[in-house]
Amino acid sequence: MFLLRMAMAKHTANKSKSKIPPGNSAFHLLWKFFSFQLCALCLLAGTGKPPKPSDQNPFEGLRVHKIQITIKDSDLSVLRSNPRKYVPASVACDGVEYQNVGIHLKGSVGSFRSIDDKPALTLNFAKFDEAQRVGAVRKVHLNNSVEDPSYVNEFIGSELFRSVGIPAPMVNYAQVQLNGREVGLYVLKEGFSEEFLARHFNRADGNLYDTETGHDLDQTMKNHASPGEATGERELRRAAKAAGESDPDVRWNALNAAVDMDRFLKFMAMEIMLCHRDGYSMAKNNFWIYHNPESDKLVFLPSGMDQLFGRIDLQWNPYMAGIVSHAVMSTPQGEKAFKDTLSQLVEKLDSAILSARIDEALNALKDSLSFQDFKAIETEAALLKKKIAQRATSLREQLRQADEGPLQFANGIARLENWKPVDSPSGGRMTVDRFRDGKASLYIKAGPDTFASWRTAARLERGKYQFRGKVAAIDVKPLPFAKVSGPGIRVSGVSRTSQVDCMSNGWNEIEFPFEVQSERQDVEFIAELRASAGEAWFDPAAMEVMRIAN
Repeated sequence: MFLLRMAMAKHTANKSKSKIPPGNSAFHLLWKFFSFQLCALCLLAGTGKPPKPSDQNPFEGLRVHKIQITIKDSDLSVLRSNPRKYVPASVACDGVEYQNVGIHLKGSVGSFRSIDDKPALTLNFAKFDEAQRVGAVRKVHLNNSVEDPSYVNEFIGSELFRSVGIPAPMVNYAQVQLNGREVGLYVLKEGFSEEFLARHFNRADGNLYDTETGHDLDQTMKNHASPGEATGERELRRAAKAAGESDPDVRWNALNAAVDMDRFLKFMAMEIMLCHRDGYSMAKNNFWIYHNPESDKLVFLPSGMDQLFGRIDLQWNPYMAGIVSHAVMSTPQGEKAFKDTLSQLVEKLDSAILSARIDEALNALKDSLSFQDFKAIETEAALLKKKIAQRATSLREQLRQADEGPLQFANGIARLENWKPVDSPSGGRMTVDRFRDGKASLYIKAGPDTFASWRTAARLERGKYQFRGKVAAIDVKPLPFAKVSGPGIRVSGVSRTSQVDCMSNGWNEIEFPFEVQSERQDVEFIAELRASAGEAWFDPAAMEVMRIAN
């Protein structure tokens, strides 16, 4: 048995360090025969079990799988108190049964649901039985899609990333039953695992990081190659150091040595194209990193794409929160390379092609849903098709205007114009209205859960600035779960840290200092109201930027 384990381990290591031979090669056929003989001997001797992957491939062809999950009452209690802890479950996928499948809840603010609701789930078939697979896959996710009523964002997003050479999970669908209870339609998504890496890289033995413990390279991220250990973080620290180099030329060269820059530029461009505002570049969220041992460079992998195309007018070069994205855009070479990459990839937003793929997904869903449920998804999918076309138009226009000069200042002050409403509140409204003194204003009336804003953008050169304006507010009630509520102003990518005192019924002067660190950067200015009730007016004539002398 020891010799068998050594032989299989050696084969696995060799396989992960070189390209897998073609399926009809002599080596491949000989290995299959040898493996079969070894496994048969083990069975006869009663000393072990052969690997038992299922012939099922849950990602072959668009379809809705039938998945039935059974969890013991005692383990349900564990998931109620500790939703991230793996517990064993039995799982039937299209009638094929699997035992001792590891299962836990997933999702964060917005998508998380309890085990007694419509929970998002991770199923690890190999958690308690290393040999067990469904097809060639050990881990899958069941996303409840509560933040994507079209059920196609993950599908389209993953396909688009893969189309430009960025590894992304395969996606399909499932109707899920949990302990006999129908919990509904789910997006079935491949998990990041050794099998995933082996499909996309010549070597699959590198370190794989996620954001469970840290959300950027300068933090301690979870390493799936060495769980619970701080090993392998040399490559993260090297990239973080490169991002922090003060000289732009040194920074650009160091980044290219630590990060697969061709792939990273495409990764950034796709996040911006798809308005993936909850990804790495803009939010330091929903991403994985693979250290490719073949190149000794980092490759960023997309994740959590259930909210795409939310801002079709999103700037082509928004504020970048991720330290690598920010570092790239703060060098002349990086900004130009990013713009060139985005200009090439925007053609991927082909409305006709993507609409046809969305229709294929809808056709796969149609027979598994009630007429009413299908029509609701179809309506949302039609809206997504329209947003894709609008996003492509917006990006092309922005890129056409990108060579225009920066905002012009007179005596150190420039006025901001062309304000547009964003995230109009449910149960409220946004319009240009007059305050009681007759002044035309940008008006927001809050609904019960309001994060609404008026926005505009301007190109600024490197330096320190102050965003200034005037606001009036009446009967504003804060959001119970927000750190900062009420009306205020800020720039995109930077949060407010203090409340605005609007207890008076007249105009209040407000200001927000910020800094542009790039040679030139498009800055988005935001006049917002975060509230559960009340009204706010912003004076557009007072909205201005003041340049602060260094």
